[in-house]
Amino acid sequence: MALRVVARPGAWFALLAAEPEVTAVADRLAEEIAMLGDTQPRRVDGGTGAVAIGAEARGAGGRLLVIAGVEGLGAEGWRHLDLLRSQIVRDEPVVLVLSQRAFERLMRNAPNIASVLGGAVWTLDPTAEVLTEDEKERRLRGLRAWSGLADAELVARVERGTLPLEPEHAEWLVLLGRGDLLAQR
Repeated sequence: MALRVVARPGAWFALLAAEPEVTAVADRLAEEIAMLGDTQPRRVDGGTGAVAIGAEARGAGGRLLVIAGVEGLGAEGWRHLDLLRSQIVRDEPVVLVLSQRAFERLMRNAPNIASVLGGAVWTLDPTAEVLTEDEKERRLRGLRAWSGLADAELVARVERGTLPLEPEHAEWLVLLGRGDLLAQR
């Protein structure tokens, strides 16, 4: 998820997690984004309401936003946040880390935010983080076929700064153990 966020400026994402883990997942995601990108994301606690989320977003400057803690927002809170969305829209990515219940409220009560998200909604699967060596090699073969590049050529182009960093390139670098190159971009 962090790779996709870093590679897509201005995009909105939703990551669904189990309700008791939402805050911890948001914190961990913000840490991973900071390791991959060239900016410290602004971690926003949405538990204080729509107006506070808007104010935090305005105060974030050019920083990417990771928003969580909105489980307490009811229908009216989501409608209010939907009206304040122009304060949240930015050139940097915005990530909403939500429980399934909060996501359902967003979808029912914040149609403009839902439309900005589009299909960029993922559900966290904690067991999916670890790839076997076979899965890793299959994914690398797929990335090589997709791009027509060899591993060494990808690394060389990224080091020279001549390759636009797509989410697939970022994933490839991490699979090769070269995630350090993402911090240079």
